[in-house]
Amino acid sequence: MTGIKHRLLVVDDEVEVCEIIREVGETAGYEVKTTTSGVEFCALYLNFNPTFILLDLNIPEFDGIELLRFLAQHNCTCPIVLESGQDEKVLAISSKLGEEMGLTMGPYFQKPVSVTKLMSALETNKEAPQDDSPDFLRHAIANKRIVLHYQPKVSFKTNQVVGIEALVRLEVQGKLIPPDSFIPLAEESNLIRSLSQLIVQIAFQEYKSIINTYPEISLSVNLSPKTLDDLLMPDEFTKMAQEHNIDTKNICLEITETAFSEHKLLIADVITRFRIKGFTISIDDFGTGYSSLAQLHNLPFNEIKIDKSFITHLGEDLEARKITQSVIDLGHSLGLTVTAEGIETKEVWDILASQGCDIAQGFYICHPLEFDKLTKWLALARDGVHTNHEHLSNV
Repeated sequence: MTGIKHRLLVVDDEVEVCEIIREVGETAGYEVKTTTSGVEFCALYLNFNPTFILLDLNIPEFDGIELLRFLAQHNCTCPIVLESGQDEKVLAISSKLGEEMGLTMGPYFQKPVSVTKLMSALETNKEAPQDDSPDFLRHAIANKRIVLHYQPKVSFKTNQVVGIEALVRLEVQGKLIPPDSFIPLAEESNLIRSLSQLIVQIAFQEYKSIINTYPEISLSVNLSPKTLDDLLMPDEFTKMAQEHNIDTKNICLEITETAFSEHKLLIADVITRFRIKGFTISIDDFGTGYSSLAQLHNLPFNEIKIDKSFITHLGEDLEARKITQSVIDLGHSLGLTVTAEGIETKEVWDILASQGCDIAQGFYICHPLEFDKLTKWLALARDGVHTNHEHLSNV
């Protein structure tokens, strides 16, 4: 994680414009990364952790809407400013689309970009607190500045909502900070255990308020690999479930496949105890590690979640289609439920349905929603409003 707390990521199809913006950004006190490539932009975003993004709509390999979709898929919450030589109507509509995807869109600029306006936007953004220190995160946890958004999971066979996945955000003066910005810090500073307990506590409390109305819906919570060496965690989670009158069989704990690269015996101990206590265990991001089959054989999983890298381009990628079919068949042969995440189009939904996949998750069904909006969405879903799988941006 970079030490400079203000980080500007720029993607523009003109090298000269990138250099001008770099100078303005560095003058404003930002660390700046620039690129003219959509592919490189995606890689930079994942590694650079920007606090401000300036995005040109006309980029080789990708158009600006595709890049906005990528940012939404990766739960980006930093401000995004569009700039383009397109007319103002195109910019306005594109910015509105970004907002409907759940992104934080700032004022857009027509080229040539005004240096004065850009500097003003950068200075305004710096007023929002950006702190990478453990003390800052410790204070946020102590004050319960955690917000959960939820993404529904839908059965391919029945078209009904069967689960919700809790996704954490850190709230700082009205702004929501994505997990990629603070989970690594929590893991490095040994705050991940207290953070995980707070996430579970909030998730159980909110879930408790809907289980009487929607007893068929399960709750999924992600566990950091760094918590899986805690032998007390199964007992603590069970106690919290009991305090909220939640049956542990309705709680699914998602564990990324890469967690099993070390401390395998200890992790097997913790996971097995969770299963004994009734929790459902899911292996997340399946297909990204090197020991998938061994883990399925040696550990008591209930569910496989196919990594979205195989799902996103399923329509045009024949090899990815073969992989998803193989994973679905493998999962079913082992008696496991198979979930596909990252579904964004009807085409991908139809392919996975034809392959016999069990559960769907992704923007095609619904974007992650804060809890109040989720309850409204679930009510409409029960009434059949969402049978076309179009998420409601204004619920």
